[in-house]
Amino acid sequence: MRSLFIQLSLLVGTITTLNLSAGNFPSFMAVQIGLLVGCTVCFGLILGDLTINSALEGKIGTLTSVRFIDETKESDWLEESILAEDNLESASKPQEALAA
Repeated sequence: MRSLFIQLSLLVGTITTLNLSAGNFPSFMAVQIGLLVGCTVCFGLILGDLTINSALEGKIGTLTSVRFIDETKESDWLEESILAEDNLESASKPQEALAA
């Protein structure tokens, strides 16, 4: 990624230098401004990249992912309500302990 930043910075610096050279600027001044613009673009891109990477590395501990191990079988809403009622009834009945 950093190599892309450098290449983009070189391209911007070169275009700036050529654009200023085509105008009334002296060649030495156009090259200096082109280098300054290229270095500024490179610095800005790398600073932004480092900022985003540090923010994402700080969030790694809080990120969670979900993985389904068992596939759920399809059931309609009527079966789910009947099963839920059966579970509630069995939970409300007192359980008798077996004595040996």
